[in-house]
Amino acid sequence: RKVYSPQPKHNKQGQDISGKTSYFFIPFLMQRIVLPLTNVKMEIPKFELKDLEVAPFSCEVTCWFRIETPEIAVEKLDIIEDGFEGAVKDTLEEQIRGIARAAAMKQELLKIMRDRKTFGDTVEKEVNGALEEWGLELVKLEIIDFHDVEGSQVIKDYEGIRKATIKSMSRQEIAIKNKEAEIVEANNLNEANIVKAEAEKQTEKAKVAKQLAIDIANMEA
Repeated sequence: RKVYSPQPKHNKQGQDISGKTSYFFIPFLMQRIVLPLTNVKMEIPKFELKDLEVAPFSCEVTCWFRIETPEIAVEKLDIIEDGFEGAVKDTLEEQIRGIARAAAMKQELLKIMRDRKTFGDTVEKEVNGALEEWGLELVKLEIIDFHDVEGSQVIKDYEGIRKATIKSMSRQEIAIKNKEAEIVEANNLNEANIVKAEAEKQTEKAKVAKQLAIDIANMEA
């Protein structure tokens, strides 16, 4: 078996140990496996997990990987039998599902959902360590979404609790605002009545003073 790759390789001393990139191929007499050197996107179908309290839920994952060491990848993966994508998909799914299940059992579902990036980064780091022996590197792992599994509604119940809490808080806030508005309105009405009464009082005083002046004038006349 020979590997020809345009990807540069260096040993521990930093010396270039890249192999040849040109070769000859005779169909039927020789076998050839072509592997991509670019990042490959792969979607992992949703699979079941359980959190710290053994609450069941499912998770969807999208990941990007690349061939790190072609020699190891060809040797470890059953590429001839299953093809490149089939062989890699089986390995990736097995590693991601196993490590994600172990990571999920250490946290509660709400914490996982609130900080899915940290959960995804943890899974990505551990998967990368496991993939080294397969000649693969996980470039990026992204948690797409969480769902309830069949026969369970844990996430739905959490959402229901959250909606009820928000609704209760909203009603309390509205009641407080309405009460404040009524107090302000009553204070404003009271102040308006006071101002009105004072104005009427001043008007009455003016009338009395005017009438008094007229009476005095009449008496003097």
